[in-house]
Amino acid sequence: MSFSGEIGEQVASAAPDDSRERVEPALFGTRFAAWMIDACLLFGLQWIVVIVLSRQLQAAGMASAEPCSIDSPIICEGPNTALWIILFLLIVISTFGYHAWFDGAFGATPGKRWMGLRVVDAQSAARPDQPPIGLGRGVVRSFARQGVWIWAFLFLAASPISVGVPAIVFFGALGLSLLTFIVGAFTASGTSLHDLAADTAVVAASPEESQDAND
Repeated sequence: MSFSGEIGEQVASAAPDDSRERVEPALFGTRFAAWMIDACLLFGLQWIVVIVLSRQLQAAGMASAEPCSIDSPIICEGPNTALWIILFLLIVISTFGYHAWFDGAFGATPGKRWMGLRVVDAQSAARPDQPPIGLGRGVVRSFARQGVWIWAFLFLAASPISVGVPAIVFFGALGLSLLTFIVGAFTASGTSLHDLAADTAVVAASPEESQDAND
């Protein structure tokens, strides 16, 4: 073997193996499954707290015996406006905080960990073992993701804090929230609108991280 051939083999052996360090973007179906898991966890916890808290606060006098309107006396009897506001803020804060905290501080929500996914910086998404994106970007990502649909609660006529809007506005807000996810199904990298807002990407976790999550 020639001297140049030996040098070539040494360089090849010393070069990093790009195939080992390749990080694959998350599949849309896997992201949707993770979202469903998180939605079930969050929704279940929220309503346990809401039921317990509303019972206690109504017992303390935060209830109304008068209907909110002639059209919906049964729905509106019970919690007064102050209690509605407390419950609404609880749902808003816990929904934003759940995704911002887990994605920002730990790199993945429980649903993402279960499905072997993590949230990383979009500019260096191909680099393995990245640190979490941080709470600041987690808040931005969570707000862009939840900020459209969660305000639909303000449009529900059953609530005394509702804001009267045409039906097209209500369903348009819900449709826009779905669009944030659907965009990811038509991009090669699976990037959704909330990923663009926070400059993040959702990728498949390394085998070691997936094993730690399952343990």
